[in-house]
Amino acid sequence: MQLLPLKTALRENVQETVAFLQNRGVSIRVISGDNPRTVSFIASEAGIKNAEKYITGAELKELSKKDFEKAVLENTIFACPTGTKRENYWHFSKINSTPE
Repeated sequence: MQLLPLKTALRENVQETVAFLQNRGVSIRVISGDNPRTVSFIASEAGIKNAEKYITGAELKELSKKDFEKAVLENTIFACPTGTKRENYWHFSKINSTPE
């Protein structure tokens, strides 16, 4: 048996684009249905700040409105399957879209 590591390369210029946005005060958040550790790793490779801060849809689902709002501000990666409070995240982030 032989194991081969598989890795998808980031798109060209993604690191430069992320740096450009973050240097101008944009706080990048990632919403994905993929494994949170995988998304965190890829976000880190792309240069997204605080990529190690993630929360799952299951964890979000259990939060009160107040704790949900706090989690949105404290996390960068949201590993949420379709329909798991994504709409709430978008609404809250739109209201609170001030630079860090």
